[in-house]
Amino acid sequence: MFSSEHQSLNMTYQKRKVKAILMSTALACHSGCGNTGSADSEEGYLGARVDVTGSITSQFGGQSRMSGWIMTAIEKDTGIARIGQVTRSGQYTFKKVFSSRTQTLALLTPDYVLSSVLTIPSTIDKTVKQFFNFTSDTLPPIIDKVKIINFRDPTLVSVTNDLASDVDGDGKPDGTKGLTLDRLDGGFFLLSPTINKGSPDVDKDGILNDYDPDIDGDGVLNWFDPDDDGDAVLDVLDSDANGDGVPDTDQAKTDAYFNEGIEWLSVQNELEPIDDETSKVTLYFTVKVRPESLPTSVTIASSKSLFYKSKVTTISESGKETVDDWDMTLLDDGNNEDGGANDGVWARKVALNPGKAPKPNQVVFIQLVYGAGDTAWSMDFPYTFPSITPEQITAQYDANTRSINLVGNPFGTSQKFMWSVIVSDADGQKIYSSDPSLGTKRLITLPAALVADSEGYTYRVAAQLNDKVAGFPTYISYSPTYNLE
Repeated sequence: MFSSEHQSLNMTYQKRKVKAILMSTALACHSGCGNTGSADSEEGYLGARVDVTGSITSQFGGQSRMSGWIMTAIEKDTGIARIGQVTRSGQYTFKKVFSSRTQTLALLTPDYVLSSVLTIPSTIDKTVKQFFNFTSDTLPPIIDKVKIINFRDPTLVSVTNDLASDVDGDGKPDGTKGLTLDRLDGGFFLLSPTINKGSPDVDKDGILNDYDPDIDGDGVLNWFDPDDDGDAVLDVLDSDANGDGVPDTDQAKTDAYFNEGIEWLSVQNELEPIDDETSKVTLYFTVKVRPESLPTSVTIASSKSLFYKSKVTTISESGKETVDDWDMTLLDDGNNEDGGANDGVWARKVALNPGKAPKPNQVVFIQLVYGAGDTAWSMDFPYTFPSITPEQITAQYDANTRSINLVGNPFGTSQKFMWSVIVSDADGQKIYSSDPSLGTKRLITLPAALVADSEGYTYRVAAQLNDKVAGFPTYISYSPTYNLE
């Protein structure tokens, strides 16, 4: 028997369900019943969009305990998200959600680190469910249970039959074992026995890796998962992160690519020393927006702490550089690492405040913003920083052999990186860059002609990890600059 509280809740949601159906029907007709001048068609998107509200409470306290946390709804088939910051009363809102699309939820800390994923009980042993369809413009109340969030009453949404692995049957998907602020050095989580490494359908769920939002079926969506195909190799170190047998740079099938809104996104992390004890991190955001998207602006949503006092340098057409506080926007004006003006590539080079660096598993969202002011809404595209911490490297030059030795491990214990030597003249102009060398080879020999007259020359080395979008390495670590003598 249901309690009176449950019956009251159910009646409330049934009323809201009817309201949402009527709303969805009206919106669908608005966008598809001959009104060619609708906002939907002007923005390149058809279909009902509704504001969805909800509330969340912590199992260790009331709703106010969740103030400042970030609720996220993610579309199963596109990866497009909506984010809503939890208020002091435990409420959140997802603006302009496509109500007909299958979704799941994730909870992020106020610092935008993945904390919990949605789980729904399943009748199939050692599995849980995670995806649902809206039946109302109000979601059932949610409880945060650490690493997972649950609907208080999942019957108030339409749960789909998509399954995630829960090998030990504790109600938490296998992938949640890897949700941590610490760097992961292997054995990220308990692999499911259904994992079929090197297969076009790794988790044997009937959905090919190229189209599966959770390739290894571990309950953490690819866009948040440090190891999409469950092969115990971090995506950032894996040349075939989706496990389909094709190098990532030869196809548009990885987390960096989307079928709607944007074509691809890249976030490059550049580590450069300031002095012997201090280094700075520069992030390069680059996004290719689809021509039919036509956003009002493109912005970044993420941790306020990470981007506190961050700076951007803009180069004018005359070549003059100006340094300003970053306003969290990307630009397509030809002066901000974005290629040509109005070419659909939006970018920004952002220098973090010294000492600041992304945390493992911290998330940023690329936002395509439509409208302005109180009516503004956005489609949000997640990017999760890999669970790896770049480290400072140094170099040594032997004039007798003209060789430069790379010292240190820029990316933990992994040697799956490339490095090269960069030589500059007395004016600081780069005049030479060596062919890239594997991390397992620690010596590069300079050409005799280059060092024959090298007075005033300097050098440094740069190590980088794989591209996920061709031409955009995910991490670059520089050594200090040395005199070539």
